[in-house]
Amino acid sequence: MPWHFARIGLPYEPGFYPTTFLGHSDKMSFGSRLSNWFTFIYMNAMYRIFNQNDANKLLKRRFGYDFPDVNELSKKVSMVFVNQHYSLTGPKHLSPNVIELGGVHIGKPKQ
Repeated sequence: MPWHFARIGLPYEPGFYPTTFLGHSDKMSFGSRLSNWFTFIYMNAMYRIFNQNDANKLLKRRFGYDFPDVNELSKKVSMVFVNQHYSLTGPKHLSPNVIELGGVHIGKPKQ
């Protein structure tokens, strides 16, 4: 999701990377890039408004009111494993602390 890139200090360029759920490829027209950018902004805003506040409330209720904010916790992440692979999602700028494990959930085929 777009908000994960900012959390781990990676650039997310909505003019080049298709936003999730739109179905664009990396070869977007100007209109597609524009809608991709608006969707990127919208998804980040909706995450901050709805999900982040509820996550903070849940963490404070579970672990106490002195528990750090979600934003503070995300700054302490040292490594991220993602269930994607560049052969399916296209190439992206990823730092060495992001490990692609695409297909790790696939088991051996049954006879």
